[in-house]
Amino acid sequence: MLFRYGCTSTKLWGGFEMLKTITLGSCVSVQGTFVRALSCGKILVRVGDRTFTGMPV
Repeated sequence: MLFRYGCTSTKLWGGFEMLKTITLGSCVSVQGTFVRALSCGKILVRVGDRTFTGMPV
């Protein structure tokens, strides 16, 4: 695995799948596969079949 800028990247089928950590509220964190960044500064991450929106750590 590669560790850069607080993110973890894993090589997957010749591309990279980036894992990101977000916060939901004040004390809940979620780590999942990066989906996309939103214009408001939040990002989407996918964990299994669920998608979460929050502020990046």
